[in-house]
Amino acid sequence: GVPVIAVIWLGGHLLRSPVVALLQFFAGFCLIANGAYIAGGSVEGIGDCGVMLQTGTPLWAMWSFGLLTVPAGFWLWHRLGSLQDWWCKPEKITRRYALSTFFSVVLLTTLLLLFSPRF
Repeated sequence: GVPVIAVIWLGGHLLRSPVVALLQFFAGFCLIANGAYIAGGSVEGIGDCGVMLQTGTPLWAMWSFGLLTVPAGFWLWHRLGSLQDWWCKPEKITRRYALSTFFSVVLLTTLLLLFSPRF
């Protein structure tokens, strides 16, 4: 998964594709969410963080992970430009990108429901 995304991201940069901005936003979100989850969850041993602590992951490693990934995610978001620019120029988000994002969410939700053992 990750190597494929890296190749798409690098290829998009070389071709100056607008898809790169979508991938950059998603990568930033993942870095922020996972870094905050691991660093914050380690304090109380919540969820996966509790299992990580029980199996011997040092607390300093979990905090270091959060300390590195959260700023990296914000750095990726910062490089996307100003939020005001996106609001003032809605033509940057084309109909094609909006529809492809919508159908991707529908497809992923459908697959989740089809293959989840809970349903």
